[in-house]
Amino acid sequence: MDVVKYLREVARKCHLSDSTGDELARLRTENEFLRATLDSADQAMAAAPIWHTQHRVLSEILIGGRRKLAEFDAARAVAAAPHAPAERAEKALNSH
Repeated sequence: MDVVKYLREVARKCHLSDSTGDELARLRTENEFLRATLDSADQAMAAAPIWHTQHRVLSEILIGGRRKLAEFDAARAVAAAPHAPAERAEKALNSH
């Protein structure tokens, strides 16, 4: 069997769960945001006339990026929260 046919066969047999798809979508969103933040920081560094201004502008961009990532993490925690009580109840039932 040639390699291409083998890889196509393996790909057909692989199925992602819904949670894996959600995780991939979340990671793609974060990756896109991080790339945009870095591009913005790069443009700011190139446009700033002196080092102190570059540092200040870059700091503002990176702080904004950090806040946005914190929002992503908070949203993910909220999305996962409804599952937590059910998991705890199931764990309690299994332990008795």
